[in-house]
Amino acid sequence: MSSHAKGALPAILVVLLLVPIVLASAQPQKEVRELYREIAAWEKKGANLTDLVLKLNEALSIIQGINSSQPAEIRIEKAEEIINEVRKELPIEAERSIQSNKVKQMMSLAAIVTSVFLGVIAYFYLPRLFWRLWVRARWDWKLSPGRGGKSKGSK
Repeated sequence: MSSHAKGALPAILVVLLLVPIVLASAQPQKEVRELYREIAAWEKKGANLTDLVLKLNEALSIIQGINSSQPAEIRIEKAEEIINEVRKELPIEAERSIQSNKVKQMMSLAAIVTSVFLGVIAYFYLPRLFWRLWVRARWDWKLSPGRGGKSKGSK
C-alpha cells in the first residue's frame, strides 16, 4: 500500500462514520424549517407564537451542538422531542392566540364605543344638570331691581 492509501483510509473511515450523524441532523433541521414556515403562516393570520419560536431556536441550537458536550445522537433525540412538542402545541397555541386577539379587539372597540356614548350624554345632559343644581343651591336668593347695570362709580 502506498503512503497516500494509508493516509486516505482513516479519512474515509471518519467520513463514513460522520455521514450518518450529518444525515441524522439534516432531518431535524428540515423539520425545524418546516415548522418555522407553519408558524410564519399562523403569524400572518394574527397569532403570536413567540414561545414556540423560542423552543424551535432551542432545538436548532441543540442540533448544532452549541454549548454542548453531548454526543450527536443524544442531541438529535432531544431536539426531535422538542420539535414534536412544538408540532403538537402549534395548532392549539395558534387558535388560542387568535381568539385572544379577537377578545382584545372587541374589548378595545367596546371601550371606544362606551367613551363616545358617555361623551355624548355628558354634552347634552351635563349643562342642564349643572344649572338645575345651581338653581337649587341658590333658591333663596332675592333679586332686586338694579341700576341698569351701572356700578357706583359710573356717571
